[in-house]
Amino acid sequence: MKFNGNVDCTHELDVEYANWGKPLAFTSWPEAISTGKVDQPIRESQSFDQQADNSCTGMRWEEGAVTYFRWQGANAMACTQQEIEACLSGKNKNCVKHAVPYSNQKGSCTPGTTSCIDTPITDAMTPSMNLWSNAPPKGIWGEAKLTLGAFHYFPGSSPAPTPVPPTPSPTPPPKPPSQPRCCWSAWGTSDVCGLYPSGKSGAGCNTDWDKTCNSNTDCATVTVHV
Repeated sequence: MKFNGNVDCTHELDVEYANWGKPLAFTSWPEAISTGKVDQPIRESQSFDQQADNSCTGMRWEEGAVTYFRWQGANAMACTQQEIEACLSGKNKNCVKHAVPYSNQKGSCTPGTTSCIDTPITDAMTPSMNLWSNAPPKGIWGEAKLTLGAFHYFPGSSPAPTPVPPTPSPTPPPKPPSQPRCCWSAWGTSDVCGLYPSGKSGAGCNTDWDKTCNSNTDCATVTVHV
């Protein structure tokens, strides 16, 4: 396993600056066992021409996705969560963003290359910032300066809770007929036999259609006053 500084080139989400080549790069290093080959981890890196200057640079890590971003900002006060959302949504046209591409097929990426990560990163990662000041092939050192104006952590937005539907009002009981009757068919108003059920046969009380009867007196109800 090769080490760079105090990191081992795994479990990293890197923002990288350099004073040679393309000065900005975003690199993702998931766990090394994704290839099983020493010194040849699966990683993905994308470089850009943007200088550090006064800029807001960061990353968003959420389940199944890693996205890096960078836009020009006058100072640290310009690096707000609202501006991050504007960048990632495309409203900020001056924003550079890079979503890590996944092949979604384990073992499909070539070990040691920088163009592919096979499966979405799920293990714990370390956000890092690197400043490279020596250029290949001779590794000549050159002066490089980078000032960190501020560091912000914004938690991911939680989905809005599903609203609880209101409890429906109970259906009021039907108004009892004013004239208890024994009915053999539907006729008249609801106060007599107008609500005789369709498909029913035989006599039934208009106060309780499941109650059989022979005369109106069988359907009389008793009111108890307490």
